[in-house]
Amino acid sequence: MLEKVSLKEIIDHAQGLQKQGQHDGAIHVINQVIGQHPGNPYLIYIYATSLMHKGEFGIATVLLHNCVRINPEFAEAYSNLGVCYRREYHIDWAIDACKKAIEYRDNWPDPYNNIAGCHINEGNPEAGLEYVDKALELNQEGTHDWYKCQWNKALMKLEMGEFKEGFELYESGIHCNERPTRNYSEDLNSPTPLLDDISKLNANHTVVVYGEQGMGDEIMFLSCLQNLIDTGATVILDCHPRMTTLFHRSFPELEIHGTRKRENITWPLDKQIDFRIPVGSLPRLYLQNHETFEQRAYIKAESGVTMDMRSQLHDGRPLIGLAWSGGTKKTNNWYRSLQKEQLEQITRNGQYKFVSLQYDNDGHMPDNVEPLWEITQHYNYDLTAALVGACDAVVAINTSAVHLGGAMGKRVFCLTPSKPAWRYGLERKDMPFYPDVHQYRQNDTDWGAAITELLRDLDIWANLNQPRMAL
Repeated sequence: MLEKVSLKEIIDHAQGLQKQGQHDGAIHVINQVIGQHPGNPYLIYIYATSLMHKGEFGIATVLLHNCVRINPEFAEAYSNLGVCYRREYHIDWAIDACKKAIEYRDNWPDPYNNIAGCHINEGNPEAGLEYVDKALELNQEGTHDWYKCQWNKALMKLEMGEFKEGFELYESGIHCNERPTRNYSEDLNSPTPLLDDISKLNANHTVVVYGEQGMGDEIMFLSCLQNLIDTGATVILDCHPRMTTLFHRSFPELEIHGTRKRENITWPLDKQIDFRIPVGSLPRLYLQNHETFEQRAYIKAESGVTMDMRSQLHDGRPLIGLAWSGGTKKTNNWYRSLQKEQLEQITRNGQYKFVSLQYDNDGHMPDNVEPLWEITQHYNYDLTAALVGACDAVVAINTSAVHLGGAMGKRVFCLTPSKPAWRYGLERKDMPFYPDVHQYRQNDTDWGAAITELLRDLDIWANLNQPRMAL
């Protein structure tokens, strides 16, 4: 039927599907006509853009290259090419592509915001602020794209340690779909109100705190949960299903449901729920500056299981949990991974017994590290918490093991890449959410000095704590 429709109508239809998030549908439409128009840059652009939104950045990059080769003044193609370059860790190329887009369309906000995004988690957030402010100036306030700019600015401010403004802006992620939303009302047209002001809450209210994003983030943001509990309101926690048992023990006074990944839930039906709040919004209410971080342990492993694990693993040497890679391509796993030579530098000292906290097998397991897949790959994260509890200390790259160990009050020796996520800051040696996490920072691409310093401090710490580490 498409042969009876003009090419412009086909392009408009495919772009309409894209705006609705129907990227497979847009690809299907373009597939039916692109063979007859292989040199049409707009068809290639739509196809590539849908692939980009589906996370297929490599092939999207190739197609967008072809777009700008055919039409060297195609600003939209340059801007999306910048997005793809960034996802493939070619940051300088990404910035150059977006600047090319600005050259041909300087009043369009997208490439400015894309350049701003290139400076997030790259160790220099300040460089992106002028671009995000320009994007905000060009966008209409209150639109999806405006909130997307606010979201990028939030991440920059948090990375810079400007928590008051950063957490205020962090709320924009709810409005641009960077943070998930939940509803606990039967009436879909009247969702449960978001708790945006702590003064609205009293002892007669019930509030649901729901988890979001990764398990490490969920653990980290729960450092603020006790503040909410202390208001006297009834607090219900809707958490990641793998952590239900662990959170039941850590917050025994709460009603807890491991349903935050499920769409259809029935437990709210017989309750009067007055407010909902995503766990990532708690810091906005309680963590306004460095001084208000309480830095206390708040996650508790099962003591009996912890003791059993320790008795089985302990051989007289300090027991050290080790995690060396984490994240996904989207969350910069390229930076958050140690290679074989770095692992050997850490584990070659025979005075420690290392056990793996890795949840996936990346093929880098050193010979002198004990793998414990039956624990770390178990669906119940309570077992991993027990393993961390059995260890004397944790050595880890930026992974959920850092957050779990930190929240349990365990000494964590944290290897932080030179391009970290905002949670780790730019220069801090501690982590503001936890009482005993110590950071060792990569110098550009070199881990040598950081690992040397970490091993020195580990030796000092082990010598000082030797009596406490006896079985």
